Amino acid sequence: MKHILIYSIFLIPFLLCQCGNPHDYDKMAYFEKGKQEYTAGEYNKALKNLDYAARFHIRHAGIYAYRGCVKMELNDIPGALADFNRSTQLNPKYVRSWYGKALIKYRLSNIFGSLDDLNMVLKINPKHIDAHILRGSIRIEIGDRTGALIDFSKAIELDSINATAYYKRGMLRLSAEDSIAAQEDFLKAKEYGCTEPDFKLFLEQIQHKPKQ
Repeated sequence: MKHILIYSIFLIPFLLCQCGNPHDYDKMAYFEKGKQEYTAGEYNKALKNLDYAARFHIRHAGIYAYRGCVKMELNDIPGALADFNRSTQLNPKYVRSWYGKALIKYRLSNIFGSLDDLNMVLKINPKHIDAHILRGSIRIEIGDRTGALIDFSKAIELDSINATAYYKRGMLRLSAEDSIAAQEDFLKAKEYGCTEPDFKLFLEQIQHKPKQ
């Protein structure tokens, strides 16, 4: 009996070291729950769980990244940007946070700051479709039409049924008076369910434009 007791004294700490602190699992469960609630659009609930997770995992880039996304949805822009910045400090390759920063800066009309962040996103993950589309839109604003065309075309190459990419490339081609190519893109955008607000209007314009 004495030997069993001594064995247990040494075994229990060993098992705890191997399995980890059970409370750490409980704390990470708040992170997982917060992610699920964010995906489900339950932003206030998600924020509470991610706040709790951040108290105990202050160096976890993912927690700050998701909390930044939640804060964006709740229109807490300064808070979101602070979380994204913290996330990229902890993990410079955390794409979600770089893209979040790019979105915020674009909304704040800091297009060059947004462009820098998008360049970082695409350096880490060249297949990030949304980053290509947003960078293409920014490139149009700064007069880089060739770069924009490359970005929209790359987005289509990565996702051949991306209605937004077809729509934006069609708009770019329409402004360049390449009406045939624009019409092809608009028809693809229509086929794949484009939801852009002005899409129907531009589709009608290109379809009813008098032939030269």
